[in-house]
Amino acid sequence: MRVLVVTCVHRADDARVYQRQIRQLVESGHEVVYIAPPFNDPDAVAFEGVEHIEVPRAVGRRRVQSWRRVRAEVGRCRDGCDVMVVHDLELTFVLRGTGRTPMVFDVKEDTPAAIADKAWLPSWAQAVASRVAARLERQAARGHHLILAEYSYRDRLGDHPVVPNSTWIPDDEPLPPGHDVVYVGRISQGRGAETLLAVGRALEPGRLLLIGDADDDVRPAVEREVRSGAVRWTGFLPNPEALRLVEGALAGLSLLRPEPNYVHSQPTKMVEYFARGVPVITTPLPLARELVERTCAGLVVPYDDPAAVVAAIYRLDNDLALRTEMGANGYEAARAQFDWSRDGRAFVSLLEDVAASG
Repeated sequence: MRVLVVTCVHRADDARVYQRQIRQLVESGHEVVYIAPPFNDPDAVAFEGVEHIEVPRAVGRRRVQSWRRVRAEVGRCRDGCDVMVVHDLELTFVLRGTGRTPMVFDVKEDTPAAIADKAWLPSWAQAVASRVAARLERQAARGHHLILAEYSYRDRLGDHPVVPNSTWIPDDEPLPPGHDVVYVGRISQGRGAETLLAVGRALEPGRLLLIGDADDDVRPAVEREVRSGAVRWTGFLPNPEALRLVEGALAGLSLLRPEPNYVHSQPTKMVEYFARGVPVITTPLPLARELVERTCAGLVVPYDDPAAVVAAIYRLDNDLALRTEMGANGYEAARAQFDWSRDGRAFVSLLEDVAASG
């Protein structure tokens, strides 16, 4: 099977798109044509069996040039492939009329709700953009195959197959707990940036390690705390490199605020912390709370409460047996419930079925 994978919004080495789905396709013996922005690391080389065609990244309000390039490249490649997987809602509209190869739209977020977390979009335009996104989703659900990243997305999009945001499980046993506290992911207001930085100031200097890009509106504050020595910050790292830094941490933070895009989602980073044997400290989003309470693999803290986060960190710091037990519980839960090697095979099978049906 020859698969065309397309994104202009996500980084080329996006965790779900590249590190999980494309890797699984290649390991299953399929060819991949990958139309995507450049890799973050200019020396990065795509997996063997992947043809990477670079396009400009669609960032903020700068999107039209990227759309034109993507449309041209898809028009050139589409009919030579058996199935096309699109990862950006906007491309389900932009790519109309580019060929007959069936399109699969991978719904990895609640885009209409996520509009509220787009700092580049003026507040007056967010309601309009959200309505447009909802209409595009409905049109995509009627006209294309869909794969959903969350079961909750069925409430608005219908009974489409779900391929959850699980993770690769390391073969090696987790490392024993160390001193660092880590956060992996985009640093934004909706993901608790202010609380993260306040926690960093309250802990010993440099104990909190932030791994991920920062939105423009919070970047100056992050840089200020780095200069002061309160936190360490790597910037964006490809998912495998980021998760290697998680190994052996005392705890992993997931401090999402109760915004519409997050309320009904299970934070992916929690599962990734679990797979490294690292307990999570999370805010009480419904699915996050339920997961922590069911697995006994972390602690729940109130929203926007740095003092509660710091107290949870020191609770684990002062009770090594508790931290070790929670880490082991998370690792076992990840192996049993969140193993991408199992979900990845289901993903490939879905694409094979679509390709076979034409």
